Amino acid sequence: MKNVITCKNCNDENPYYSLICTNCRAYLRERVVNIDLWKTVGRLIESPVRAFSDIIHAEHKNFIFFISFLVGIKFFINALILSEPVFRGTKIFSNSVPVFFSSIAAVLIVSALFSFIFTWFTKAFRVKTRYKDNFAFFIYSQIPHVFALVFLFPVEMVLFGGFLFTTNPSPFLLKPTPAYTMAVMEGILFLWTLVLGFCAVYASTRSKVFSIVATLTYNLVLLVSVLAVTLIFS
Repeated sequence: MKNVITCKNCNDENPYYSLICTNCRAYLRERVVNIDLWKTVGRLIESPVRAFSDIIHAEHKNFIFFISFLVGIKFFINALILSEPVFRGTKIFSNSVPVFFSSIAAVLIVSALFSFIFTWFTKAFRVKTRYKDNFAFFIYSQIPHVFALVFLFPVEMVLFGGFLFTTNPSPFLLKPTPAYTMAVMEGILFLWTLVLGFCAVYASTRSKVFSIVATLTYNLVLLVSVLAVTLIFS
């Protein structure tokens, strides 16, 4: 793996996140101070690799905790939906407060730890990455869950109400067509999460194989961790 910025002034190779050449002190790229949330969301749709490049180059990683909070809420809702068919015998509803906060904490903790491992791993392959960049783009890769929370969940509540969280009767029996439509859309957004994860890692490493492995591992670890804390606190 090799992802560098070559200085146009002296042809020296610098880490991809660099702003100033370490050799001649010339500027390597345009300075990015803050992450523009709406501009970034638009680019995640149009040109995700470019969007993650901007996230890597940004000096201040805005909205990280805000996005983590919303993603944690979505994971919490997913835990409630899966509580009866998957977690039979548990009491997620009665212990919803600890499950709620543990879901948010799991998103932050897993992302933080995985970013640390990722930073160390890329260094072992002689690719210089920064922890704060890695943490930021892993969190931003979860934005499709925010879309699911903001746009799909209200529609699901209007369609199914409290039956969304039960299998007696299941939404798939109550209203089959809307239920399967919502399930497909949820699946599409999850696939988009994987695509964004791939683009994020690729923007940092320029390795397709490494990007696939890192993305699948991160999302799997995140999912398993949220399910684990759900069982622990339920």
